[in-house]
Amino acid sequence: MLEYAKELGMEIVPFDEMVYLPDQDQYVPISKIPHGTTVCNISGSQLRSHLHSGQDIPSWFTPPEVATILKKEYPPRLEQGVTIFFTGLSGSGKSAIAKVLEKKLNESMLREGHARRVTGLDGDIIRKHLS
Repeated sequence: MLEYAKELGMEIVPFDEMVYLPDQDQYVPISKIPHGTTVCNISGSQLRSHLHSGQDIPSWFTPPEVATILKKEYPPRLEQGVTIFFTGLSGSGKSAIAKVLEKKLNESMLREGHARRVTGLDGDIIRKHLS
């Protein structure tokens, strides 16, 4: 960008990556850190990993109020729902397979101590009662 700044008619303002220095309790541009200094940093992938696994987000990374909102908007995988659709021709066994899967998933949830329940919704029944 700097090479083409004049041609673009723009002033480029470079911005170094910032990292946290726990010993000094401050953020510093990565280019200004002396060799051997302890730094902390969380990438976007690491933040998503923290959120998916339900881990706390360090207070040096984001204020606790923001972390609370992030945790609410991006709950851990075990607290998220999932939908499984079975499609196929009439009489092909979709409902039978779905009932077996529902039973197996509920048994698994009980065995592993999860309070979550699996609910099956049959399209024929839904259509009958909604229309």
